[in-house]
Amino acid sequence: MTQPPGTVNMLLHSQMRKAAITIEIIRVKILISFLALGLLVMSANFFLVEDGATFFKHAYTKYTVISWLAIFLVFEIISYFVLRKYFGKKIDLPYFLKTINVVIEALLPGILLFTLVLLEDSPIFLDSPLIFVYFILLSLAALNLQLMHTVILGVIATLSYFFVTYFAIYYHDPENTILHFPPGLYFARSFFMLFAFLGATLVAKEFKKWLNLSLNLQSENLEIERLFGQQVSGPIAQTILKNDDVIKASEVSVMFIDIRGYSRFAERKSPNQIIQFQNNFFNPIINVINDHDGIVNQILGDGLMATFGAPVSQPDHAQKAFNAAVAIFDKIKIEISAKNIPKTTFGIGIHSGEVVMGNIGNELRKQFSISGHTVNIAARIEQANKEFNSELLISESTFDGIEEIEDIVLIGDVKMKNMSNPIKVYKVR
Repeated sequence: MTQPPGTVNMLLHSQMRKAAITIEIIRVKILISFLALGLLVMSANFFLVEDGATFFKHAYTKYTVISWLAIFLVFEIISYFVLRKYFGKKIDLPYFLKTINVVIEALLPGILLFTLVLLEDSPIFLDSPLIFVYFILLSLAALNLQLMHTVILGVIATLSYFFVTYFAIYYHDPENTILHFPPGLYFARSFFMLFAFLGATLVAKEFKKWLNLSLNLQSENLEIERLFGQQVSGPIAQTILKNDDVIKASEVSVMFIDIRGYSRFAERKSPNQIIQFQNNFFNPIINVINDHDGIVNQILGDGLMATFGAPVSQPDHAQKAFNAAVAIFDKIKIEISAKNIPKTTFGIGIHSGEVVMGNIGNELRKQFSISGHTVNIAARIEQANKEFNSELLISESTFDGIEEIEDIVLIGDVKMKNMSNPIKVYKVR
């Protein structure tokens, strides 16, 4: 189904918004998993393993670590549900909420590190596994499609770590007797961390560029399909755009529609009036055909050809074609009553059988073609309406594929123009 004008750009924006929130949800899920695992491991180490917390000078320090993990975990769980709420409403996450989230995530590791140094009066925590929290944030920063937020995360995390390092060394180990390495190496971590976050920003920038390119290409394809779909039916447009050059045989039902007295009508009308009539006449018919899973192969000035059961196979193609034909007469009657079109008579012929279908042409121009004896018979059956003063004729093969209706009358074997064998025809109306 092709997209109406004006929706392609909206769809692109919607996909970008959806991608941004989806990636953010993935990032938060990873953080939740990491924090939950950390909380589980630390709780087991502190409360189940003997001497698991003897490293600390004070008994309440372990509760500080557990509380920090729990608070961080709850914060990320709340973030997850907020993201899901906005995702469900299909609206963008407010920029200020995302900024607050980034600032809090960047500050939390430094807050714990500062608290531990202060409580234990020792800089040894600069060498603790807590440093890996920064690198978890760093690794996930590359998923952030808001580049400014990645920069904010990197700057705040780096500055907070630099401040804690300064505080730990110059207030708790000024003689450098506790730490394993010279102070310069710990300060160097801040600079390495900053460069790493800048690198993550570049990765995020390239990722966003790639995602934009991918969505733009998708948008262009949708626009091509939309414009192309205005000329041919959506399924045909998709088949041609897939560049599927396979020619195959299939059982279908072919419908021909022809307007009676069109030439006399057209010679008395201006070109604009003719176009307006054609649009008003064919538009409801095309909608009916689409509603019954048919496709319009071609529109002529005084009629059209439609197929049911192609390019996607349908076992009940005959029934769909028959139902569509009945619905077309009802629809046109309504349009005439509403004075959308002048009183118009037309004939419909349907025949079911095997056709050959596929893309025909070259790289410059291709056309989805349905051809074969079935198409010719359907066209002849439609023309036979003039001979029998009827409006809807179907062949025996179509009749065999539909539910029997009492109003259908067997005309008999009808000799068609330029065909050696007669065709058994039924009159519907």
